[in-house]
Parts: sequence; structure tokens; C-alpha cells
Amino acid sequence: MKKILSLLAAGALALSLIGCSGDLHDAELIDLTGYGIRGTAKESGWDAASDIPLTANGDGTYTGTFTATGSASKGGDDFAIIQCGDGSWNTAYRLKQPKSLGDAANTFSESEGMEQKVYLGQSSDCCNIPGTKEGDKVTLTITPDATFLNVKVTVEAGAGSAGPEPYYLDGYFILGPEAIGGNETWGASLDTLLTNPVRNNRTAELTYTYTFNAGASNIEFGIGTKGWATKYVEGTFDVGTTTDYVATVEGGTANNKITGLKEGFPYKLSIRTTPKKEVSFKVEEVTAVTLKVLVKGISADNEGKIAILGGSWNWDAGWTSAWGGSKSYKDLVNAEISDAGAAEFTVFTAKAMNTGDKVSYEACGYWGEPDDEGDIAATDGEIKVGGQNFNIEFTVDKAGVYLCTVDLAAQTVTTAFQN
Repeated sequence: MKKILSLLAAGALALSLIGCSGDLHDAELIDLTGYGIRGTAKESGWDAASDIPLTANGDGTYTGTFTATGSASKGGDDFAIIQCGDGSWNTAYRLKQPKSLGDAANTFSESEGMEQKVYLGQSSDCCNIPGTKEGDKVTLTITPDATFLNVKVTVEAGAGSAGPEPYYLDGYFILGPEAIGGNETWGASLDTLLTNPVRNNRTAELTYTYTFNAGASNIEFGIGTKGWATKYVEGTFDVGTTTDYVATVEGGTANNKITGLKEGFPYKLSIRTTPKKEVSFKVEEVTAVTLKVLVKGISADNEGKIAILGGSWNWDAGWTSAWGGSKSYKDLVNAEISDAGAAEFTVFTAKAMNTGDKVSYEACGYWGEPDDEGDIAATDGEIKVGGQNFNIEFTVDKAGVYLCTVDLAAQTVTTAFQN
């Protein structure tokens, strides 16, 4: 009898082991360490730099709290649970169900108890909380599972924190010499007016940016109002050595200084303010792009004549106002035709652009013999493809020279990175 009971016990143990094996119970729960909230929250926003980190509660749940803005396009507030600092959205939890790209995101409604399963995946939308208004306090309580997050939303009307007030420098200028802003007299210029800062909604820090081509290796400047009534100075930034923001002094004496610049190259000056009215700046070299156009296939008997190119980068200085010799060719984008029947134009040099920028210009041109006045009164041929203007198109992925080659014999146009 004991043997039979022993066998029964062994069998029950085996069945219990079988019943507890497999992914159903052994799968690990989703780890939300380093995750946060991104969306229309007053403390957050859609930039990865201001994600609101989640708080681990020690019992396997996480909490995130934010102040509503009520600014979602479909009403209320939108959010995603996402890895902080990851701008690609590949880590975002927001879907109703774990299906394919483009699935709709969750809506947290009162009729469903403001609680939903939220899955990882791409979507054209984020989770939505309808009916929230600016100043409401929103709390997310998140319980991870193996393949989804269980999210509970609670809303307290008007209980949110207004947060710190940002310090604006709207109406201030970059005051400096021609080497930084073209102001030989250090006067205020519309081109150097500080506007449209980027706001970190969580810290209320503001960042203003100003892009310039360095006219010297070392430059002095001030951040000030017209007439220097108020100014921020005394900061020194050495490009290539200094990496973080450097502080300025309100009403200080010595000008700010930038050293280590490459003359003729573009730079971005970033000016940051805090709610404590601290003002600092840093300088970064930006992508310097040169655009050239090579036209080949011009008949060789045009050697020494002048070819002129115009385009949508600057119609006023191109062929629309100059066709027929209304301006000296020297005022236009021009090049001399070689003995090989080719002309190479430089449209712009070391222009500041961002990686990922898509460039698209419409262009065409002509060539002829200039007269004594420097005009080309009669055109000997046109630079067109198929009788039409041609497109110069490329995506900026690195600094350097981009070359558009127009082959008049083959009637083709291609643009590629040269060096």
C-alpha cells in the first residue's frame, strides 16, 4: 500500500512540474528601469530631453505623475511610456493590442474604468486621456506583465503644479563685430535677434540658437538688449576643448569670448536660461555643406565664354532677373566654359545645414559671350534637361561637397556627395 501511495505521490509531483513549465509562468516581467512619460504633459513635451522618469514603488509597480495641458489634437492629453532619451520611439508602449505597424493606440475612458493593457509597437498616435484640462494632475500606475503593461489612470481636477516660470531673453540680441553677426558697430540687428526658444517643460529651461559663419578664429560678443541696457557677458568658450555650457555674468565688464573657430565655417551658438535667471552659452560646429553644379556637354567651340546658373536658392540673383543681360554676369552664379565644354559652378560654400536635411532646388541657366559692360546680351545656349528646368536634390548626411552633374549630351542630371 505504501508503494502504491508512493507511486501516486511521484505521479502528482511529475504532473505539477509539467503544469508549471513553459513560458506562461516562467516569462520575465517587462523591466521599466529607465523608462518615463513623453507627451503633452506640461513637465514633458515631445522632445526626448524632457521625458518624465517613472518611479519604482518597490512592489513591482511604477508610478508617473504629470500636469495636464489639455492640448492633444483630439482633446485631453496624449502620452506614451517610453525609454527616456530614446527619440526613435521603438521603445514606446501605446498600442491596444500587439499587432502590426499602424495599429491604433489606447484611449482611457471612464466607461472602461480608466485602465487598459498597453502594448509595445509603432502607431500614428499615442495613448489618449480625453477630457483632461490644463492644470489637472494625472497619475499613471503601471503594473508590468510579460508582454504588456497594465496602466491605471487617475485624474485630479486642478491639482497639478504650475511648475517653475521660464526666463525669456526675447528682445535680446547677439551684439558683436562683423565676424559673428555683420554688425561692424556692435549694434542690434534683426538678424541677430533672439526668438523662438526651445523649452524643456520639465525644468523650464529655455534654449535659443543662432547660427553664423565664423569671420575670425577668435570672436568677442555680448548677449544684450539694444543699447546694452542689459547684458550678459564674461563667458569664454574654447571650441574643441570646452564641451558644456559656460556661465555669463549679468552686467559684467569683459565681453564673452569664443576661441578656436575655423574661419569661414558655420557654427551654432546655443544660449540657455534657467528659471533662476542664469544665462549660459556653448558653441558647436555644424554641418558645413558646399553645393557645386558641373555642366558638361557644351560644344567645345564655346571655350572661354561665360555660363550662368540660376535656381530657387536665390531667384533674385539668378536668371529670372538677369536673362538677356539685365545684370553683369559677375553678380550671378557663373563659371567659365573649359576647352572640354564644361562649366563648374559653386552655388554656396560651407553653408550651415543639419544632418538629415532634404535639399531640393529648381535650376537652369544659359551661356554666351559677355560684352564690354560685363553683360551677356545674347545667349548661345541653354542649360536645361529635356527643355525644362532641372532639380537638384539630395539629403545631407555629412559635411563636405555635394556635386550635381548635368550632362547636356545625355540629358541627365544626378547629385551625389563628392568629398
